[in-house]
Amino acid sequence: MNLENANLFIAATLISIIVILRTISVISINGLYVKRQNKFLKFLFKKFNHGAKQNNKLNIFKKLDLFFSQYKFTKDLAKKYSIIDQKSHFSIFILIIILISIFAFIIARFMHIPSIYTCIISISILLSPKFIISFLYKKIQNSVNEQLPDMFDAMANTLQAGYSITQSIEFLSREIDYPLRYFLKSPTEKLKYNLPITEILGSLGQEIPLDDMKLFINAVSLQQDIGGNLVEMLQHISHSIRERLKIEKDVKSYTAQGRFSGLMLAGLGPLSLGAFWMVSSEYVKPLFNTNIGNFMLFMAIVLEIIGFFWIRKIIKIKI
Repeated sequence: MNLENANLFIAATLISIIVILRTISVISINGLYVKRQNKFLKFLFKKFNHGAKQNNKLNIFKKLDLFFSQYKFTKDLAKKYSIIDQKSHFSIFILIIILISIFAFIIARFMHIPSIYTCIISISILLSPKFIISFLYKKIQNSVNEQLPDMFDAMANTLQAGYSITQSIEFLSREIDYPLRYFLKSPTEKLKYNLPITEILGSLGQEIPLDDMKLFINAVSLQQDIGGNLVEMLQHISHSIRERLKIEKDVKSYTAQGRFSGLMLAGLGPLSLGAFWMVSSEYVKPLFNTNIGNFMLFMAIVLEIIGFFWIRKIIKIKI
């Protein structure tokens, strides 16, 4: 294969990968089925959903979801994914990752990349769901943290209007926006069984493992034990959270240049290597085909990782 054909093949491969990654982003963040505006896709979704309702046993994706839920490693990922995207299946996401890994393996072998690097690429893609889901789940947690002040203010208002704490939680589970509404489902279900408020708040703390939520749970538990003005407590907690979030946003804007430098440091090496490979692959092949080249490539990766985490440690300020 000559250089021109190789460049065309690499360009087509990159376009295919971008399309596949775009598909993953739609599935992961917004849900594949929420974005079904195309009539043909809408028709397929309707038929598929109708068939699944008639016979759930035939829904292979549900079976795969149950299969993944049996193992500790994938069980946690499946739970987080169900929070990130409530419309699609965790198994679909995993199958797409597996297909991308196989596709990358075939492309790497076609480009005559050494076996060890081919295996590293494929294994890295297979392990990527943990980092992708953790990243998206962290964004969900940040959104919940930003909603907590509004939740506490609304709860204080309902308590002033004469609601009890249990009635207030039930009211908020209907009125508050996603994603916090999702986390209030389980405690709201337990309210129907007249369970103690401490147990309900304990389950809420497990659903939302945030320091601000723990502060709220401690305040309510303290008020239940020794009394006190819960409305005033909630207002103080809400004010404290708003001030802390404001400081965090200011710090984030001040450290934007450092974060950008870290991203440039992490991406410049791989992008440069890919550019040189497309322009003149003969000058890049010694990095993969010789011992000294492998050593230089290994040291470059190690130093890039060290530099990335070093910059991250410098700009990361705990509030």
